[in-house]
Amino acid sequence: MGRSELRTRVDNEFKNRLRVAARCRGISLTELVDEALKEYMLENDERALFGAHLERIEKRIAATEKRFETIEETLAQFIHLFLFYMPEASPEPAKRTLAKQSADRRFNGFKQLVVEHIDSANTYRKALKEARIAIKIKAAKR
Repeated sequence: MGRSELRTRVDNEFKNRLRVAARCRGISLTELVDEALKEYMLENDERALFGAHLERIEKRIAATEKRFETIEETLAQFIHLFLFYMPEASPEPAKRTLAKQSADRRFNGFKQLVVEHIDSANTYRKALKEARIAIKIKAAKR
């Protein structure tokens, strides 16, 4: 990498401190300033990367919070619907036994539907991810 001259003005006291520091390290004033500037830029680059990473995390947190809000609302709607259609439990033991058997059967059916839904969603996500990768590969070849 080529080098070019950079001129700047500093206080005399600061320049003397720089000269002493350079002499103590056994390097020239130019080398000292060069190292200091490189270190400063590296720290700023790291801060910028950290800031960008933090921003991505904040966006993910916000998206997750939104998903939780949606889940909470969906659950509330489901419970409301359940209570609307589900009669109150009878105090009679025989009717309660029948109600429990019916509830177990219906709940197992519900769980199976949820599993099927999740499986189909995962299949869709996998296909979408593969399509995105294929698009990136095609774009990289161009």
